[in-house]
Amino acid sequence: MQPQWKGMKLCFSKTYFTTLADGDRLTTDPSEQSDLSRSFPVRTAAMADQLKQWLNSVGAKFPAPDPRYDPARTEAKFQRIQNQLLQQLERSHAAMLDSEWKPNPTWWGSTID
Repeated sequence: MQPQWKGMKLCFSKTYFTTLADGDRLTTDPSEQSDLSRSFPVRTAAMADQLKQWLNSVGAKFPAPDPRYDPARTEAKFQRIQNQLLQQLERSHAAMLDSEWKPNPTWWGSTID
């Protein structure tokens, strides 16, 4: 009996990750943690070629980079979160743990009678 192969190809930017799983091994590797693509490079290449041909035959659309994406802005955003917002949040949470802390009258839209 021929093994049942399962291939996965994930695209992140211009990096492609190809994994290969043997369907007959699902009893020993049910979560498919073992990537067999390096052990079976010929089978992996053949399946990747089949996938490429099929995607082209159905007119599949492929992801394109977002021209508005600016990695410097993303980095600045994460730096701001790490260096400013997270510290503000920690101070706010610490203040709420103080035994003298009381919510203001409109805290979460509630009213204090």
